[in-house]
Amino acid sequence: MTTQLITAPAPPHPSSRRWSLVLLASPTALAANSPVLLFDRLSSSLEEPLPLVVWVAIAFGLAAAVATPVTSAVLRRYGVTTVLVGCGALVGAGSLLVVLAPSLAVLACGRLAQGAGGAGLFTLAMTLADSTRVRGSITAANGAIGAAGPLVGELLSTAVSWRLALSVSAVSLVAIPRVRHIAVSQMVADRRTGTFDGIGAAAFAFLVTALVLLPHIPAHAGVMAVLALIAVAIRIRVRPHGFVPLAVLRNGAFLTSSFLVLTLSTSYFALLYLFPRLASRCCGWEDGRVGFAQLSALLAGSLAAWCWTSWSRASQRVAIAVPVLAGGLTVALALANTSGALLLVPAGAVFAATSGLAALISPATESAPTQDRSTATGLVMLAYLLGGAFGPNLASAVLN
Repeated sequence: MTTQLITAPAPPHPSSRRWSLVLLASPTALAANSPVLLFDRLSSSLEEPLPLVVWVAIAFGLAAAVATPVTSAVLRRYGVTTVLVGCGALVGAGSLLVVLAPSLAVLACGRLAQGAGGAGLFTLAMTLADSTRVRGSITAANGAIGAAGPLVGELLSTAVSWRLALSVSAVSLVAIPRVRHIAVSQMVADRRTGTFDGIGAAAFAFLVTALVLLPHIPAHAGVMAVLALIAVAIRIRVRPHGFVPLAVLRNGAFLTSSFLVLTLSTSYFALLYLFPRLASRCCGWEDGRVGFAQLSALLAGSLAAWCWTSWSRASQRVAIAVPVLAGGLTVALALANTSGALLLVPAGAVFAATSGLAALISPATESAPTQDRSTATGLVMLAYLLGGAFGPNLASAVLN
């Protein structure tokens, strides 16, 4: 009789582990912003009016916002393997639909699948990140790659096709085997706890959808949001340990962290849309110069965020205070509207939003019960995504 020894897989090198998670998460930001400069081309190619073509971007953002908290619940119930395979399949299928789409409707469906799968992979990467340094690398990479998204989309569309430009999220599939190994080494794969609250998930998804659509169709989305909020409140009362645990909502650290993330994210996206008008009014810059200046500033701010989160040895309070103060100073600079500090506006905004998200997830999750930490992570990430929906609307209100 022989005895077979089974050894656990060796833990991956920290550097390899970090960049595997970055590769899993960052293509989503690239795919989200890649159509920004392609709407006219899409309108001509698909023979659809421009207002309808814009929904290619809205569909991606909507799916990402809905999928973020759902991914956390699925992760808690079914484990890492299910999330990796399911979200990877959504990204792959969505990219295939984009490549083959004969109409705008099919293209929008492909973007919905890409957004849902990509947001799930991003949420999983942030959940597997075990330190502010790793989370900072992920968020900084997303800031930098997201900033380059419009330019990369334009270059790929010109060199090959707009279909390739809208399919870049498929790059994240390369990281799935490596991240699966990371998950096994952390002993979190295939963990099963509790049951999945399908009714709670549906009610919360309805609420998130209404909030994302609020800037686009305020009257109808406002009614939807009120009805959805009532449904979510009733569901939480009936099942306090369901899709949105009551213990998380009663947690002061979680609520404070989520509010700060939402504020920093809203400010970032609002200033992103306001910067071209500020540059034109203050300095008289033309569109080409504005685009290059904004891209350079966003890359610089993302690099600064990566350096701060990766190399700083500051305490948690300082790590949170620095991005919050940077965000406040950035808004003050934008209001001052001085040409000498104009480039600090997009740089400071992306630094505050990305480094703030990396720092604020820690207190939000560490203060939550162990079984609810993945849910807390997903909800904080949702706050960041909602800032992406509210920021442009705020900018539009300011301009008007």
